[in-house]
Amino acid sequence: AKGGVDLDKLFKELMDDYFTNSTSLKIVIFLLNSERSLSEADEEFLNYLKKKNLPYKVVFTKVDKLNQRETSALIKYAKSLEIDEPLLVSNKSNKSLSILRKVIESYIKPIFVIINSFLINYNSMINLLSLIIIYR
Repeated sequence: AKGGVDLDKLFKELMDDYFTNSTSLKIVIFLLNSERSLSEADEEFLNYLKKKNLPYKVVFTKVDKLNQRETSALIKYAKSLEIDEPLLVSNKSNKSLSILRKVIESYIKPIFVIINSFLINYNSMINLLSLIIIYR
């Protein structure tokens, strides 16, 4: 609208401020659906992370739906985008989720978190994060 707020610009400014000035940001876990190519926005965000030299890990989800040829093509595609060691995860594979959990754990210290007035410990938080990742 004429004279209105440009929400896209505002959002980009807020995100840039967070990624540039956050002292608590340890890693960006960038979830991408393995069944789809990266969108223009995905590629822009990936380039942004690289340009800002932010720690990040690309995680391709739903890899259980790919055959071996498609999985190989995905890895080749990731290399062409200069994605360093992407994680391939499936909610059907406890092993891949365990690897993702270890990546997250390597960046955060054991803490207690309050969510909706409930005190939960570190292990419960990791399980909650896993559920969020699985059901995203």
